[in-house]
Amino acid sequence: MDLLALLTEGKVEEFNERREHGVRLDLFAADLAGLNLKGVNLTGANLQKADLSKTDLSEAELTQTDLSGADLTEANLSGISGMRSKWRDAYLGNANLSDADLVGADLTEADLTSAKAPRTLLSGARLKRAILQKTDLSAADLAEARLQDADLTGANLEGAQMREVDLSRATLKMAKLGATDLTRARLNNSDLSEANLQGASLTSADLTEAILQGANVTGTDFTRADFTGADLTGCDLSKAITEEAELDPGVAGSSTSTVPETETAAIYVEDPKLATNGQKIAAIWENPDANGKPRIRIAHGRSGGKFSGKLGTIPAPADLAVSSNLTPCGDGFMALTVLERPGGNSLHLCAIGRGGSVGTPRSFKLGYTPVVRPMIREVDGQLYLYGIARQGPTVCVHRIDEDGLVPTLTKTMPTARGFVGGQHPTLLSKGGVLIEVGTQRLGEPMRAPASFPGRNCVACPVQGGLALAWLPSGERGFRFAIARPGDAPEESKVLPKEEIGNIDAVGNGDDAFVVFTRQPDGPSKPVSAWYAQLPGGKPELLLETEEDIFGVHVAAAETGSTPTVGVTTMDGTLEVVALQARGPTTRFHVP
Repeated sequence: MDLLALLTEGKVEEFNERREHGVRLDLFAADLAGLNLKGVNLTGANLQKADLSKTDLSEAELTQTDLSGADLTEANLSGISGMRSKWRDAYLGNANLSDADLVGADLTEADLTSAKAPRTLLSGARLKRAILQKTDLSAADLAEARLQDADLTGANLEGAQMREVDLSRATLKMAKLGATDLTRARLNNSDLSEANLQGASLTSADLTEAILQGANVTGTDFTRADFTGADLTGCDLSKAITEEAELDPGVAGSSTSTVPETETAAIYVEDPKLATNGQKIAAIWENPDANGKPRIRIAHGRSGGKFSGKLGTIPAPADLAVSSNLTPCGDGFMALTVLERPGGNSLHLCAIGRGGSVGTPRSFKLGYTPVVRPMIREVDGQLYLYGIARQGPTVCVHRIDEDGLVPTLTKTMPTARGFVGGQHPTLLSKGGVLIEVGTQRLGEPMRAPASFPGRNCVACPVQGGLALAWLPSGERGFRFAIARPGDAPEESKVLPKEEIGNIDAVGNGDDAFVVFTRQPDGPSKPVSAWYAQLPGGKPELLLETEEDIFGVHVAAAETGSTPTVGVTTMDGTLEVVALQARGPTTRFHVP
């Protein structure tokens, strides 16, 4: 008696004994409908197009079995072991899949209408375009499963584990998702209208362009979820948790998306971004709150005045920040934070007004993945964002308007390496070419010195070109040069016997101020801060202090303003120093 005959007669035990291990069993289009095959071993078998309707396959071994196109209507598949099995285009309407193990299985375009699959293991499974209407998947494990374009209308997913599941463009109308774990789930462009999400966790979920009309979100945790462009008609977010969520302006509940204020821990300034606007000074940096949670803080004051001791808070999650910056804007400042959100990078803007008050935040989708930290500058009273997109790479400049980002320059540059350090967007390309980036066009190419960019570099505009300062690889001291279109720049060595830490620069007409940290020449001496007006000037001490200097940071400022530098020390203080004609003068101190 052959193996197929054993199956058709329901002789499962004899079939399992006679099967040769390692030999693939071909049961293509076999008629096995209505049989009792409980516990059968069909591991690796070819059951494509087979008729298994109403067949009892409970507790069967179906690992790597191919059931593509098979008819399993009302089949009993409870407790099966079907890891990495194939069910593409299979029909499983009203089938019983309770407690089945389908980890990594391929159910692409399978039809599981009204199937019963509570507690089923489907982690990592492929269910693209699958039909799961009214399917019972309660308490199932669908972690990291792929259900793009799937139809889950009226499905029961209560208590399911769906962390990092991909439900892009899926239909979940009237689905039951109470207490479901959808942490970091991708639900972009999905339809969740009238779905029950009561008590579900959608922390850091991507809900961009999703439809949530009439959805029940009572007690739903949307912490850090991205709702950009979502349709929230009839969805009462006031009953949900939306802390640090990305919500379109004016959406009800958007006020709860801001970071709640807590008591600040000890003030410790590290790696700040500074800006000056007339007599006003502001600094932005990351400083934890009293609970140790990172916060983006603002210190504000007047040149020559005293710090009030109060810090403002930028209402954006600091640990999602790709970059933070500060620029003079109007009669105050604008704080920029690029956040890495589930639905893509977003630009978060906050105006810093009188007395350091933090305005209502605005948020826009960046529209691309940046390969370097984007920069923001005010040009002729208008804010512009400068970035380099990964695809291409492409140089992207956007004007920041009330309604979003308006592209003003898009230029594919396969040779682009990134922006040179500094307050002005200067592009460094392969082959040692420097290009200033304007709001609508690129500047003339300039040749960089052979040893540029070294291990740390900065560029700033001077009359007719760019001043460059950099730390050469494997050498002491630093190098300086002025690059101009058509000229081969001559580089000079500065302090070639000294160990230099970090470096920054600011233009000053025909020359530039270069600021840098200098390592001590003895074990008991502190790291010090210095400056030099180059070309031609000699290094001078920037700040008199017995504390170790941590870093020097040039402030963003309007053209023609007094060059201003922030000096941070190892004990977390910030000294703001103006480089005036009579020498450096301390103008502000934090804390």
